[in-house]
Amino acid sequence: MYIKEIGDRVLTLFSQYPGAQLKIKEISSILTIKKHDFKNLNDTVRKLIKDNLLIKEGQYITANKEGISNSQKNPKSKKISKNDNDMKLIEATFDATSLAKGYSFGFAVTPENDYFLSSEDLLNAYHGDKIEIAPFKQKNGKFYGIVKNVVERANQKMIGNATKYGKSYIFICDNHKIHTSIIVDSPQQNIDNMKVEIEITNWGNKQKGKLPTGKVLSILGDAHDPEIEVLGVIKQFNLPLDFPSKVIEEANELSEFIPLAEKERREDFRDIVTLTIDPISAKDYDDAISLVKEDFGYTLYVHIADVGHYVKPSSNLFKEASKRGNSFYFPKRVIPMLPEQISNKICSLRPNEEKLTLSVVSKLNQDYKVIEQYAVESIINSDARLNYEEVDEFFASGKLDQNDEIKEMLNECLRISNKFSAKLKSNGYINFRLPDVNYIYDDEGHLESIVENEETASHKLIENFMLLANEYVATFLKERTKTTIYRVHELPDKEKIERVSNLLAYYGHRIKFNGNLNHSIQEVLKSFEGKVEEKVFNKMILRAMKKAQYTTKHNLHFGLSIENYTHFTSPIRRLSDLVIHLQLKNILGNDGWRFNSNTLTKLADIATEQEVLSDEAYREILNKMVQYFMKERIGNQYEAIVSGMNSSNIFVTLEKYPITGIVKLSNIPGDYYVVDDEKMIARGKKKKREFKLAQVVTIRVAAVTDDIYFDLLLK
Repeated sequence: MYIKEIGDRVLTLFSQYPGAQLKIKEISSILTIKKHDFKNLNDTVRKLIKDNLLIKEGQYITANKEGISNSQKNPKSKKISKNDNDMKLIEATFDATSLAKGYSFGFAVTPENDYFLSSEDLLNAYHGDKIEIAPFKQKNGKFYGIVKNVVERANQKMIGNATKYGKSYIFICDNHKIHTSIIVDSPQQNIDNMKVEIEITNWGNKQKGKLPTGKVLSILGDAHDPEIEVLGVIKQFNLPLDFPSKVIEEANELSEFIPLAEKERREDFRDIVTLTIDPISAKDYDDAISLVKEDFGYTLYVHIADVGHYVKPSSNLFKEASKRGNSFYFPKRVIPMLPEQISNKICSLRPNEEKLTLSVVSKLNQDYKVIEQYAVESIINSDARLNYEEVDEFFASGKLDQNDEIKEMLNECLRISNKFSAKLKSNGYINFRLPDVNYIYDDEGHLESIVENEETASHKLIENFMLLANEYVATFLKERTKTTIYRVHELPDKEKIERVSNLLAYYGHRIKFNGNLNHSIQEVLKSFEGKVEEKVFNKMILRAMKKAQYTTKHNLHFGLSIENYTHFTSPIRRLSDLVIHLQLKNILGNDGWRFNSNTLTKLADIATEQEVLSDEAYREILNKMVQYFMKERIGNQYEAIVSGMNSSNIFVTLEKYPITGIVKLSNIPGDYYVVDDEKMIARGKKKKREFKLAQVVTIRVAAVTDDIYFDLLLK
């Protein structure tokens, strides 16, 4: 049925974006046409084509500009010639996300606006390129643009898979936002199904139908080898594979020998029982703990490897660490911030070896309240290297292959940790109770299983003691320095929190704003505990939060509900912690460094940027591993939980594995489904069947391409 209102919206769309070439589904998506109106949209578009207002070429629909112009007595936009040479060009970044998803448009992103770009107006721009566009603005405030120049390429070199096609090879970039395939120019050997690095030699010509071409720079290996996939991600993100020779030389010149004078000037904690507790696979042990019973209560020691003693700000080691920002962790591979000579040997707090440390000493009364704290340069000798699993087993069964003194120390540490947890909670610490995900690989590096691990007592113990040390050091440096680096977590946006609260209200929960947002969030999280909703709504609330970052601007850490907070406890693997160590050593009067404010700001920015990069690279490799994992399970049925939705899709998370995929609404049989955005409910137009958040459904793995797609099995 022809619907005039829909027809007017379609014509307005094409008058706003005169060069657009759109499929009918794209028109539906842009105009947010509801499912039950899709047939009416189809009928309406056919009528507009018949009336010579639109033109259909293959699957694509475009405007008959003359017809639209004649039909609109009061056009909403001023017609501007694409050949207007007087138009001032503006620089933008090309975002090809929508093109990569099969749509026929992209966007030019500027700090002020996003400009719609039709596929016919892109020249040969690719995702991330710096471009110049001729900007156009409609009277209704909408923006569109035409690409006039590609100023700078974002991806001259690319990583991806080569596939033989006839007598030629086609390259498919690992970055899915590179929206076309690329022809490989005269490879010297067989590269079929190989992971390769190419350099673009010609960016093609869209108007003439010519794809880009590139030459092979290197062959990484079999495209389906997990280690090659990891290597591909490392090169895709331009991560450093090796240390420069001058950095290695500096590291090798460092000695594990500690001079007597250095030992004598430090606080000597070698006779105190000291433990490290780390993941079973860890090789760099940068924190250790001690606990001593006293007449007044206890003295708790948090010892951190004194990396600053060996890595000076004027050194090549520090300069390289300042580029890397942190260590990068991948399956079966680590790219360390510092060479192995430092990270795994000289500074690693290995058992039965004398090591230099910075220690935060906290005196606790009989009720485990802190009555005094100080920091000191020290020397320790760790008595035992424990892992989380064996400590948790000890807490559960009392079994541990250690002496009674260590066992008693662990039991007392657990009691103190529980007391600290209660205090943190009363102060407003928000615990989202999101399990850690453990990825289990076989001997060849293939993903074998994925399991969720709840937070354990041993993890919480170390976390609580590190929080205590970090808070003290942040407070100490705030009082003693003009500028330092803080780890901050700003208050969430009020609108985002209110939006989540309104959504939760439809499901019988609400964030009650009672004057203390931390306690309000704690209360609503408690209402989910032990329920299916916990797996959905906890993540939803977390996504409404801002990301933590490093900055020289003092602010609270909202999630921890701590006024002064920094990162001090991992100087082997984080730049921020190393800088904090050097500042602290400067105040303590021995061999530190006084950074100026500008330098600290730059280092804080690097630490934040590299943390984001590390997270992105880690997610990329996990996505690849998970996709391979699920390809082997196509056709399998699973129970799943509805965890989100938009106008086109329902997102579900498997109960067996922490994997989220997509159910397309259009593929659910027997009805047209429309999503109520406010309530997050998908409702059938005819049969009124509903799908809600946290609802358990049965799905079948249908396909694995750029994402994981499920079929919903109706009962």
